[in-house]
Amino acid sequence: MNNYICLLAHWDLTYKCNLRCRHCYAQGEKSREEVSYVKAKSIIDELKEMGCLYLVFSGGEILLRADFFDIASYARKQGFALRLLTNGTLIDETTSKRIASLYPLTVEMSIYAADKSLHDTITSVIGSFDRTIDAVALLKKRNLRVILKFLVMQDNVKEFRAVKSLAENLGVDFLFDFCVVTSDSGSDTPLKYRLNRVQLKDFFISNGIPLLEREAQEEALLCSAGLNNIFITPYLDVYPCIGIKYKIGNLWETSLRELWHSAKLNFIREIQTSDLYKCAQCEVRQFCSRCLGIAMIEDGDMFGPSSFDCAVAAVKKEVLEPKKEMVADEK
Repeated sequence: MNNYICLLAHWDLTYKCNLRCRHCYAQGEKSREEVSYVKAKSIIDELKEMGCLYLVFSGGEILLRADFFDIASYARKQGFALRLLTNGTLIDETTSKRIASLYPLTVEMSIYAADKSLHDTITSVIGSFDRTIDAVALLKKRNLRVILKFLVMQDNVKEFRAVKSLAENLGVDFLFDFCVVTSDSGSDTPLKYRLNRVQLKDFFISNGIPLLEREAQEEALLCSAGLNNIFITPYLDVYPCIGIKYKIGNLWETSLRELWHSAKLNFIREIQTSDLYKCAQCEVRQFCSRCLGIAMIEDGDMFGPSSFDCAVAAVKKEVLEPKKEMVADEK
């Protein structure tokens, strides 16, 4: 029996969505039934018994579930701290009040451009930008912490500064990422929107993105998947995290506690840097934030190099090394 504690569960409650974002990885399976309210309550009870503190509710669009507030309210009554991930387009005055009653840690929404036309093009729904911005105002009025999240892609990379300024003007937090991933169906179509190496280097430099190099002795090629967190789909499939598509089991068939202590999850936990047969000696490893899941999905080997992460690490080295030389010259 291991001593790991599941402190956080990221739970996609539905894959239904009212937007059609062209880069979206979440693909529902029409033949499978999404979790019921009764079953959701039992899982929340089990998470509480296991010592879990944080629940992230995501989708799809969580507000498309007619019982979303029943599930979230039950989780809140059980003492969980909630993070809510929504596109915001369904939030009106009444809904914002109900969200506020949950006292969430954060309400997080994606924004793809400060240019509403470009944002709406990416979501494939006209008016989605205005509805998301309106939702920010409604939530801010209720003193909730809102985070706008920006996924950097080929056609919106020039919008980075404008979106960051928009978030500052709205008085909300801003996060960004540039890791576009394959869809759950296995399609790599979303990857055509991912920045290439030249674009990524220009993005880092032109926006003054802070980059870090680890010390040579630091071992940070591995993530915390399955150590204190878990990912659950609407169909109750369980994974070590949202990025590693290595199925641990299903909660219709097995309890979460059993899966938490299972050999499959322990297999992920026990992976060491030395198991990454090429990464340990790589010349750019100090710049690398390698993902087991991306390596497995895109390159076919969880233990081998991730071509995407290798490229990102190489770009970081190209950006950082001239700065180090300048500092050395100044001394």
